[in-house]
Amino acid sequence: MIDPQPIHPFAWTPQPWGRALQSSVFARVAPHLFTTRDLPLRGPGEKNGWARLAASAGVGPDRLIRLKQVHGVEVVVIHATESRRKAGNIGAPKPIGFPPSESGHGRPRADIDPPITPITAIGGGDGRMPDDAWPRADIVMTDDPTVAVAVQVADCVPLLLADPVTGAVAAVHGGWRGTAAGIARVAVAAVSGRFGARPADLLAAIGPSIGACCYQVGPDVLGAFRAAGFSDDNLRSWFRPDDPTAAPDAESAAQSIVAQGFSPVNVNARYRLDVPKAIVDQLLAAGLAPANIAACGLCTACNPSLFPSYRRDGVGTGRIAGVIRPGCDGRWR
Repeated sequence: MIDPQPIHPFAWTPQPWGRALQSSVFARVAPHLFTTRDLPLRGPGEKNGWARLAASAGVGPDRLIRLKQVHGVEVVVIHATESRRKAGNIGAPKPIGFPPSESGHGRPRADIDPPITPITAIGGGDGRMPDDAWPRADIVMTDDPTVAVAVQVADCVPLLLADPVTGAVAAVHGGWRGTAAGIARVAVAAVSGRFGARPADLLAAIGPSIGACCYQVGPDVLGAFRAAGFSDDNLRSWFRPDDPTAAPDAESAAQSIVAQGFSPVNVNARYRLDVPKAIVDQLLAAGLAPANIAACGLCTACNPSLFPSYRRDGVGTGRIAGVIRPGCDGRWR
């Protein structure tokens, strides 16, 4: 069976454990990849899976930092100076909670400077930690090339950011709740505020996630985005009626998105949500150049041989990961 082809500049790349995705443009700045179900990251083989992913990233298992993802917009920062000062233990701050602005989007506060607390390997140095021991956050970033950071998904958007100037990188877990809270804009603001990156310099890579083709949501989700302060133009771009016959033309369909979602008589309305498109638009609004944003265009739900999907498979499904490490030449060890 031939694997579906991702959108350029993404391409399949072989790893010792199987297939992975990389962006050729992004790889010039930071070593990174998006995994497939070839690498088990949940269930009986997950301990070995995470160790193999760390090896692919060129770090030890105790230098691959993950999160207990909570569908929010909190941030974990790992500074190179703090990490190295701790003689091998990862120095990671407590999560930073970004309070919402008047428009509902999180913004970093200049006065937040949480203390550094060590994250150490558990269980004989293999990097395995209980799920509740990882920091509770959905954005993790670092400028330390001896550290790799990762997020895991099973339909949500794995977003990677890299700054070719400062060397800082970030891994972001974008579910619909985080996206409604402006997680992409929060991540850009955090990398800018903590490492001095200019949004116009940042590169973004969006890995496999569920597409609008398969992601049906109700009016509660549409309502959450509207309550967060997104414009009607945004809503028309990111949501469309699930029933294409509900409106006779594209303009009427766009108008119905705004009208139907908030009418008490349409509580059973269903829409198709394009989370990757929402992430792209947030990145553009945050100041990234269009040419610096790449999305692979692969849907997790449409490709069962490649990706796990919570929407398709249910609670027991696996996970894929997006992982990135700061590096001047983008090469794995």
